[in-house]
Amino acid sequence: MRASVIILGAYMLVRPVVGRPVDVGSWPLVAEVTTDKPSYDLGDTVHILLTVHNFGHEEVKLSFPSSFQMDYVLDGAYRWSEGKVFLQIMTYVKVPPKGGHTWRLAHIPSEFPLKPGVHRVRAFLVGYRLEGTTWFVVGRSITLEGKVSDEEGEPIQGAVVSAGRTWLPPCLVEVLRPGTALTGRDGSFSMDGLAFGDTLKVQAWKLGYSKAETTVVADEDTVRVELTLRCLKPVALTGTVYGEDGGPLEGATVAAFGRSFPVLGVEVPPESFLPLLARTDEGGRFTIVGPLSGRGVWVSVRKEGHESVGRKVTVEGDTTWADFYLPKVDTALANRAGGVRDGIFFGLGVDKFLYSSEDTLRARYRTMNTGVEPIEVPFPTGGKVEFVVLTPDGKEVWRWSTEAESSLLEPGRLHTFEAEVPVGDLKGQAFVLEAYLPSSDEDWVERSRIALKFVVTQAEAVLRGRVLGKDGPISGALVVVRPSAVVLKGRTMPPSSNFPVTERFVTFTDEEGTFQVEGLRRFCTYDVAAAAEGCWPEVKVVYAASETSYVELHLRPAEGVTPVLSKVEGG
Repeated sequence: MRASVIILGAYMLVRPVVGRPVDVGSWPLVAEVTTDKPSYDLGDTVHILLTVHNFGHEEVKLSFPSSFQMDYVLDGAYRWSEGKVFLQIMTYVKVPPKGGHTWRLAHIPSEFPLKPGVHRVRAFLVGYRLEGTTWFVVGRSITLEGKVSDEEGEPIQGAVVSAGRTWLPPCLVEVLRPGTALTGRDGSFSMDGLAFGDTLKVQAWKLGYSKAETTVVADEDTVRVELTLRCLKPVALTGTVYGEDGGPLEGATVAAFGRSFPVLGVEVPPESFLPLLARTDEGGRFTIVGPLSGRGVWVSVRKEGHESVGRKVTVEGDTTWADFYLPKVDTALANRAGGVRDGIFFGLGVDKFLYSSEDTLRARYRTMNTGVEPIEVPFPTGGKVEFVVLTPDGKEVWRWSTEAESSLLEPGRLHTFEAEVPVGDLKGQAFVLEAYLPSSDEDWVERSRIALKFVVTQAEAVLRGRVLGKDGPISGALVVVRPSAVVLKGRTMPPSSNFPVTERFVTFTDEEGTFQVEGLRRFCTYDVAAAAEGCWPEVKVVYAASETSYVELHLRPAEGVTPVLSKVEGG
């Protein structure tokens, strides 16, 4: 006796495939990467921990198409998953509200030996934009101690001190976070975990003082250094704040930040970096007096009902002038994104967050010079603004170009460009709308690019059908409908948390041999399988293009054999 088995799912081994990660911007998730110790002896196993914290009020379910969930890269040269294979099975991890979940991998030195010194590890969840970076020391480590004083020799409390390598491979220069410490009441500081033998650049700074730096060699267990900060001369930063109509704005808040600083490993008191503040008068005028002489400062301007703007201003002499223009918030559009880059405001908005297939998306892109010198936009063939709709995996599904009014961005002049997207042409899911000023200058293109998300609700479909045998309709036949790996048109279900591959519908035929399945996703492809006692099962592929689709399945008699339906993992 022979047996026929329908297998709807199975295990297999697969190699990791790098794809576009899922953006988790709508989820309250934060990733943190740590190691079990700050320093290790040569040959020790390093345990790398990736913790995802859920700061929301609801549980978040993360799905993975295989047992491959976490990966890490060491020093930009070694990837843990390289050359490994993983079990292909849908796995899920639930991150509880106000809680977290931790993944853990062990780095075995024999796979990638670690030399003495500071090492950087970047760990991430596979398929999600959840990652983090940390550093650890292998081999002998040292302690850096010292004191920060002013020109009179008096200790300075609350100064931030950082210590990092003076030379690094180019790929690490921008990403390595140095050790940091904060001076106490007596001006002293101490930091551990620095690599023995390194040449370190030690820097100290505090608001109102010039930065001090020196170089030391970490050739002892404890290295001591002293730094002197020079008090800056108070100067005036003055100007006028205007609205987009050119009139002065009263009551705007102007803040001057004296210095940018790296992400710190210590808690810094507010007085170390408090910005200098001023409010504009009825003529839109402001004046800030403080220790800003001889350097660039970031000036931020805010007022209710207007976009916040800011730019870097170089303070020279006793008085420096800087004017600012603030565009109004585009309140007619509920879904907005934007920012100021090098003194130029770029904004993008659409009228909704959620659309139905009958809606039309109305988009508006705005740009304005907020006070810098006039900028000639390097357009290749005339002024245009590009609107592009992308799927979450980066596939372009719609594009629109609109002519710009002028290629010269003059201070205070707002340029507005509009487009309409026929949402009915977009098959339901999340989308990204991008808008930018095309140019022969790639840096300008990236500077002007603004993106936001919107969602088109997935239209549902109904599948009706009939199962027939040799002698007519079959009553009580089993019917299983599930997403297909075969794409007839459009797209099928992607293996993500939004469209799980385990989604399936099970029903039985009535006395007339008919069945109906509701809740299918429109414009998706499905496998429809039917089986009955004494018959060979049949599978057909159906594309749910209409609100209602119809399919007939004809089962052949299984003469001399007994078909067996076997449920296996995954289906």
